[in-house]
Amino acid sequence: MQYFFLVEWAATFVESLILLCTITAASGRRYEKSRHYLAMLLSTVCLTVLINVLNAVSIFSFLTPVISMCFVIFILSRITSTGSLLIRSTACIMTYLVIITVGYVIFVLIRVVYAGDIYSAFTFFMSPGPFRVVFLTVDKIIDVLFYFFVHKSLFKISTLKKKYQMVVLLISLAAYISTQYLFGVFLDTANDALSAVAIFSWLYILAFVTITIIAFVLIARAEQERQTHIFLHSANQLLTENYQQLHAYQQDHAKQIHDFNHHLTALKGLAALGKREEALAYMESLLSTTYRETALCHSGSDIIDAIINCKAAEATQLGIDFRFAVSFPVSADIAPVDICGVLANQIDNAFDACRQMPPSYLREVKITIKHVENFVFFRVENTVDHDPFENNSSLSSTKTDTSAQHGLGLKNIHDITDKYSGFLRNEYKSGLFISVASFCYETLDT
Repeated sequence: MQYFFLVEWAATFVESLILLCTITAASGRRYEKSRHYLAMLLSTVCLTVLINVLNAVSIFSFLTPVISMCFVIFILSRITSTGSLLIRSTACIMTYLVIITVGYVIFVLIRVVYAGDIYSAFTFFMSPGPFRVVFLTVDKIIDVLFYFFVHKSLFKISTLKKKYQMVVLLISLAAYISTQYLFGVFLDTANDALSAVAIFSWLYILAFVTITIIAFVLIARAEQERQTHIFLHSANQLLTENYQQLHAYQQDHAKQIHDFNHHLTALKGLAALGKREEALAYMESLLSTTYRETALCHSGSDIIDAIINCKAAEATQLGIDFRFAVSFPVSADIAPVDICGVLANQIDNAFDACRQMPPSYLREVKITIKHVENFVFFRVENTVDHDPFENNSSLSSTKTDTSAQHGLGLKNIHDITDKYSGFLRNEYKSGLFISVASFCYETLDT
């Protein structure tokens, strides 16, 4: 009996370890190396003790999985992983679905060697003994093999949009309940003819959940590729504008040198004629001429510098008062193409709003980039002559030019900020339209 007791605890330990490993693989490790393994070991032991204590009170109670799920989702998985509650819940229920489905299928297949009815076979397999050991050994081996087969792909669950994660969670929960219900019916009817139907139903439910997840992953990948294409196009367009601005500056510089040579020639002529007063007056007029130099941005981020410097030159041509204050963390792990997709779109929207204002109105755009703890905030303010939310609550594009795509700016910003667990907030306040986009570039260790 002592031997059978140890086998039960070992089987529960393996099952608990697979569950926590699956959740961690799907949502990310909280710790590294030895600290991670220690957290996993302690959490697995706690879960093993809880399950065995609950089973000792009521063997195979349907209440045991519910309590253990809540314990894993709200406590243990928070210790071992960094994922959101939604991801942890989804991974937990999916794992339990696979584990119980594998167990039920193995039970139905192995019981063919048992001559009694289904209910007595179930009682026999649940009682300590050699058949119970065989059942648990085969069951846990298959669970372990299944985990090693899929664990490298589990992270893809966290790449899904929240709405897809929610759908997967609801489908997995419904599949889990359906599987438990089918097994209850299977035991109550005690009909061997239902064995094949039960196996097919369980496998069908498991396959349906798997195909659903794969479909959502493919959809998310296609959407990401489309967004990346759009962002790269925006980055390339910005780079082209930079080169055009550089060429314009070079031409302007050459013109200034040419004019400077003319000024020197004129001064030389006045000096040769001995017209000292005229030469001094000419020099005074040159010195009194002011040349406004464009203040360049030096934030430490090449893409931010390129965007702001290019847009500053564009603002000068449009007659827009353009100001900026940038404090960007060099260590921020934000892809340059994502920064371009947000900041360039925000500034373009601000410039479009200024263009639509009557010439007599003050046109101002102010950029503020700052970081607080692990968040970066991109704030763009621009003057407007009316509240843009009055007749256009969704801020949909009103452009009529069909030569380019419109209406994608806000959607792009929303998608990028969601990718970094951030947000986009637009508001109107005292003649200003304010757009704030945030990025969480490093997970908070709470």
